[in-house]
Formats: sequence, C-alpha cells, structure tokens
Amino acid sequence: MVLGQNMRVVGAFKNCQDTQEALSQLLVSGFPKEKVSVGQVKEVAAKADGTKAVDASQVTIAP
Repeated sequence: MVLGQNMRVVGAFKNCQDTQEALSQLLVSGFPKEKVSVGQVKEVAAKADGTKAVDASQVTIAP
C-alpha cells in the first residue's frame, strides 16, 4: 500500500468528555496540535427507516 502525503482520519464520539480524552491522547503521543480539527454536530435527525442523518449545514469545525 502506498500512502500519499495527505491523509485524513475521522473519529466520532458520543460526548465532549470522550472527545477531549481522545484529543489529549493524540497530543501526549506527539501528534502536532496544528494538524487536528474538531467538529461538532448540532443536530442529528432520525430518518423514517430508523437510521440517523446529519445535516451538513449543522456541522461546525474548529481548526
């Protein structure tokens, strides 16, 4: 497998505390802070089939 220069990883967490723990572990392991962005979903809607959908307009991302 060949890895390019740009790579993205996404994590989804149930609450703010879990997010903060994951971020702390990244930083302690030496991951550069300037390479991390944190987003927050403001609203998740339940679809008729029981699955959930996120409206992209309801997502905020901080550098």
